Amino acid sequence: MALIDTHKAVKQFTTAGIPEKQAEAITEVISNIDQQVATKSDIARLEDKIEIEAKWIKALLLLLLAVGIKIAFFNS
Repeated sequence: MALIDTHKAVKQFTTAGIPEKQAEAITEVISNIDQQVATKSDIARLEDKIEIEAKWIKALLLLLLAVGIKIAFFNS
C-alpha cells in the first residue's frame, strides 16, 4: 500500500517548478518510506511477542530465585 499517489506527486512537483527527473527521484524516496512504516498490527504483534517473552523471563527468574534459596538455606 503506497502512502502517496506517485503520478500525482510528480505532477505536483513539476507544476511547482521542479525538473521532472528530480520530481521523480523525490517521489521515489517518499514512496519507499511506506516500506519502513510499522502498521498498528505490526506493533500489536510485537507487543504480544514482548509480553510472552517477559512472562518467560519472569518465570525463569522465579525458578533461579527458588534454586538459590534452596541452595542457601536447605543444603547442609
